[in-house]
Amino acid sequence: MNKILLISLLIAFFVVGVAGAEPLRVDADKFELAQDSQQAEFIGHVIATRDDVKLTANRMTIWYEKDEKTQKNIFKRAKAIGNVEVLSADTKALAQEVSLSADSNIVVLKGEASISSPQGYLTGEHIEYDTQTKNTKVLPSESGGKAHFVFEEKKNP
Repeated sequence: MNKILLISLLIAFFVVGVAGAEPLRVDADKFELAQDSQQAEFIGHVIATRDDVKLTANRMTIWYEKDEKTQKNIFKRAKAIGNVEVLSADTKALAQEVSLSADSNIVVLKGEASISSPQGYLTGEHIEYDTQTKNTKVLPSESGGKAHFVFEEKKNP
């Protein structure tokens, strides 16, 4: 399934300085930059694009820190909240919240989470993807629920 590609693109989406990556471009109704807490907040109709990945959400916050050597801001963590949709060429992820951290190597999709591609789809209340081990966990909500996975085998002509 292309979930690995989508999650890798999502990580590259936020990380500044990825070789060959276009700049991260964000449009929103409102933008707030808090230098003291080193965070940028985008509020209302958020549309963020980089390369061939597009993220839409009601709100997105990016935390950063200053690299002491280069004096450039570097990505620390990000969270998109509310009707989050991440699209790449042929893969789509949906959730009410998507978060990732440069420190943990874990991408978390929460709330009606799903990842779909031409090969199949995966749904659950809480999906975690470890970018180092490539392991995926689908966890139920506190009130229960089930994980669903459908693999669509390609037919030989």
